[in-house]
Amino acid sequence: EHAAFWEHKDVPNSWKKYRDIIHFWMDKGVDGFRFDVAELVPVEVWSYLNSSIKQRNPEAFLLAEIYTPAIYRDFIQLGKMDYLYDKVGQYDALYGLMQGSGSTQQLLNINQDLADIEQHMLRFLENHDERRIASKGFAEDARMGKPAMLLAATMHSGPIMIYFGQELGEKAEGNTGFGGLEEGTWFDTTIFDYWGVPAIQAWMNNGRFDGGQLSAQQAALREWYSALLNSVKTAEATQGQLIPLHTEEKSITFILNHPQQTWLVTSNFSRESAYLGNLNLPADLVKDLSLRAGNYHLVGKLSGTQGELVVTDETATASFNIPAMDGEIFEIAK
Repeated sequence: EHAAFWEHKDVPNSWKKYRDIIHFWMDKGVDGFRFDVAELVPVEVWSYLNSSIKQRNPEAFLLAEIYTPAIYRDFIQLGKMDYLYDKVGQYDALYGLMQGSGSTQQLLNINQDLADIEQHMLRFLENHDERRIASKGFAEDARMGKPAMLLAATMHSGPIMIYFGQELGEKAEGNTGFGGLEEGTWFDTTIFDYWGVPAIQAWMNNGRFDGGQLSAQQAALREWYSALLNSVKTAEATQGQLIPLHTEEKSITFILNHPQQTWLVTSNFSRESAYLGNLNLPADLVKDLSLRAGNYHLVGKLSGTQGELVVTDETATASFNIPAMDGEIFEIAK
């Protein structure tokens, strides 16, 4: 409908040039585009351009960098973007939690605000514009990314993005040489100069690509990220209902309930203390799951953390112990 609307309209010559450039690259096999600061371009341009892209390839991937929530829906519904960065919402909230500020309740509020478009929001913790989690200018410890990444990957049904080296705890140390910045004042991975990324180089291991130079901590972190991404990749639970069980300043636990799969997800942002969970499941959920009375042993999908679910005739209580700077997914068998 958008393509038909523009077919006989007189549009500025620059719009046609944008379209022709995009089509040039599509003809060479490019099937996705990430549009820089898209909100600085009128939404009518995106309607014209993106509808022409989808006419050429209905499966093309269209991602917009946009940081103004008031116009999110216009860029999805009128501009025909597939996905938008969820930066000023979930990313900023998780950033604060990793630095020791804010509350996990913010995340539920953000989810509610974006409920009608949540499948169009791209979640992330690092990109070329943002500081590395493990850098001295941010959390200083790659493990702080674990409770945040778990929530970024499970609290919605949209896509999740990993920036290269995040899964290895890249610290972005050294003097990049860009713009006269002194060593210790640049906390992301520069895209402006020839510059190595030490964590990636350690994983590449002189062309062997086997992680041979990774530290034990880096290798363990990569395994954790692998377990998380492979768990959510084909999960039914992330498409289900999110039911909050517990929110505190530094911890959050919720149920993801889908007819085919139920997860209990919990994250602990404390740097020092384990989170000792002892939580009651809602009576309606206990009934929906048709759980028989008894004790159920829970084993985490990510780190193998142990837990227990105790079910009586009408109630259920989940108990578990989550280490500092960590998170876990427990699947509740139906």
